[in-house]
Amino acid sequence: MELLLESPERSAEPLRVSGIVAMCNDVRRRVAAGLAPEAREELQAEVADSLRQIEDLCAARGGTPENLPAPSRSAYQYLKTIDWSRVLPPSAGSGTGEPPMRLKGLLRSYLRIQHDLQHAKSEEARRRATSGG
Repeated sequence: MELLLESPERSAEPLRVSGIVAMCNDVRRRVAAGLAPEAREELQAEVADSLRQIEDLCAARGGTPENLPAPSRSAYQYLKTIDWSRVLPPSAGSGTGEPPMRLKGLLRSYLRIQHDLQHAKSEEARRRATSGG
């Protein structure tokens, strides 16, 4: 997966690294389908390499992945927290030829809710800090 730092010369612009969300979606799909041990190890190495690239690209702009826009930040956090030991092999019935079930808009809703919760948490912390309690 190719990651690209957008507008590196403009430090006033928000930090953007394209390709993170697409990679996250691809990894999520592959993990959900199940992975043979060798495929899991290969994907784990690919994700680790991409995480290093993301961190390096952010550092080149004087930031961290926490400075990424919410969808990219959420995708980065998901990739960073995958418990590879819990990724299951493909199920015996996965070759039935049936198309996978798709829930259109579920990821977008999940990311929106996650963003709203993070925003609410930071607002609450700000309120507590200003009220002294």
